[in-house]
Amino acid sequence: MRRVRIPQRDAEGERARSAPGAKRVSKRTRVIGYVWTCTDGRGEQRLSAAAQRARLEAYAVAMELDLVAIREDHGSQIDSLDRPGLRSVLGHLAAGGAEGLLVVRLDRLTRVAAELKRLCLRHLSKAVLLSMDDGIDTRTAGGRLALLLIFSVALGEWDSSPGFRPGERGIRAGAAPLGWRRGRADEHARVAFVSVAEEASTVERIRELRAGGLSLRQICDALVQEGRRTKRGGRWAPQTIARVLSRVPHRLVPTPSPPMTSSDH
Repeated sequence: MRRVRIPQRDAEGERARSAPGAKRVSKRTRVIGYVWTCTDGRGEQRLSAAAQRARLEAYAVAMELDLVAIREDHGSQIDSLDRPGLRSVLGHLAAGGAEGLLVVRLDRLTRVAAELKRLCLRHLSKAVLLSMDDGIDTRTAGGRLALLLIFSVALGEWDSSPGFRPGERGIRAGAAPLGWRRGRADEHARVAFVSVAEEASTVERIRELRAGGLSLRQICDALVQEGRRTKRGGRWAPQTIARVLSRVPHRLVPTPSPPMTSSDH
């Protein structure tokens, strides 16, 4: 799939970086990984310690992160934050051994929203938090907003069933957005959404193009040139791109659409 080159907006800075004798400054973020596995084995087949480790390592390579270490905990309860591996992670961050914490899912830290908020405010206020499956990367404005939404919505205790995500508790969801397909609903009509790899790649590409300064119309043209399909195979439109950008990654809670400029039409 051919990718459209994003225009460079900082030409002067680019010339300075490419000047003879200029030193290339590494911007790789140093992160420490955290793995938690449930000893009762319920719904954890895909989240074994080895599977989580492999995913963390692959993600670090793909996102150009320096994964300095991985810590593990095992147990039947995850409500308490007083765990040896997690204490080691927080100590590592406090000592400056890493700049961020990387997990496969936020529920590897806790399934209680209040505990997650306490953890972030007390221990991660100066650190980066990255959660792969939840689309959280607090290095970005979108990632920080996604985390704030978790704190602002009255979630209560997160559902511990595999496949459910914060924000889905008690919601009877409609059609799946781009990047997802509907799974089965439980007895309370709560729906688990399953990621669709090709569509998720398109969502990430849209965000990348927007961050590169392209208008909504230019993003449409770029997606067509790259051969990327809409959810239902129709034509890309600026309104469609705006809806994709308005959604916090991996959440059912909508956020306001980005303002459209004259160049977006």
